Amino acid sequence: MQKNNIVITGGHAATTALATIQSLKTKDPNLEIYFIGVKKALEGKNTQTLESQIFPQIGVYYRTITMGRLQAKFTRYTIPSLLKIPIGFYNSLNLLLKIRPKLILSFGGFASIPVCFWGYLLKIPIIIHEQTVSVGLANKISSIFATKIALAREESKAFFPISKTILTGNPILGSIVNIKPKNKIGSPPVIFITCGSRGSQTINNALFPILEKLAKNFKIIHQTGELDFEKFNKLNLKNYKAYKIISPFEIGSFYKTADIIISRSGANTIAEIMLLKIPSIIIPIPWTRYNEQTKNALFAKKYAPIEIIKQDLLSPDLLFQKIYFLKNNWSTLKKQNNKSFQNDTKAAKNLTNLVFEYIK
Repeated sequence: MQKNNIVITGGHAATTALATIQSLKTKDPNLEIYFIGVKKALEGKNTQTLESQIFPQIGVYYRTITMGRLQAKFTRYTIPSLLKIPIGFYNSLNLLLKIRPKLILSFGGFASIPVCFWGYLLKIPIIIHEQTVSVGLANKISSIFATKIALAREESKAFFPISKTILTGNPILGSIVNIKPKNKIGSPPVIFITCGSRGSQTINNALFPILEKLAKNFKIIHQTGELDFEKFNKLNLKNYKAYKIISPFEIGSFYKTADIIISRSGANTIAEIMLLKIPSIIIPIPWTRYNEQTKNALFAKKYAPIEIIKQDLLSPDLLFQKIYFLKNNWSTLKKQNNKSFQNDTKAAKNLTNLVFEYIK
């Protein structure tokens, strides 16, 4: 008898995938879960993906493929990256034939496309999950092969065949769902800078010139990403701590203390900010194909006290001004943005139930 097993695939979705995996394991502790992804987070760098570091710790079988990606800018890595795409398709087919999963669950990202393509040809049910208010390019392509399309936001229906879609919400880790939102700013206030597991050099560059001034009146927790970690870690500043990466198993404790967040507007971080209603400065990535990061930020602004800075306007002075605006108006902003958004608190369970409809 074939074991109950599934393949999860995707990129940039570590916390969403982790929340879902935890829910799946709660429902069926014996479920075998494989994750197919890439090993390196950045083209031409040795930075490992967060998924490859954390999933093996919780009993998930991590399998890597060598897959190229479409880059926003032409670099010396662009052509070598494109030449890897056929290898990624070969690797994916080989893995699926070995694993023989009952279902594929994809969270988008370039690594998911060959997995979904071969899954469709092998007649394996495929569920894709779209986390944004808009659509990611990989999920747009993979929707052709999908059996069902789970959506975090109602607005995404416009990009997919309606008959395939179902609204589930965006899975959030239980350690974050259980945090009680603050009703009083800390003394000193805590700034938490988080830009996903890879960090953001754009935000780091705007922060660096004002860091010394900020550290006099704030406690600063800074997830730099691997590329800038050494630069910031050697600073000898009181009230400042740099982290190369923050484990999803520990992220809840950082949110619990945060009074102000500075971040990109990836779907997962945005969902967490909306739930906890932490005053935040959001700098959307401007080069996404469907402008999903800007749309994420505008959507979240209806539910949380968010200041949006366009990347081309970002400067140390403007960032400094926005930080003090949030500090000085913290209580007022919290009261003004009290519209509840609970759609995501049961999203992991919703997605889990959908998965088990296909692997009974």
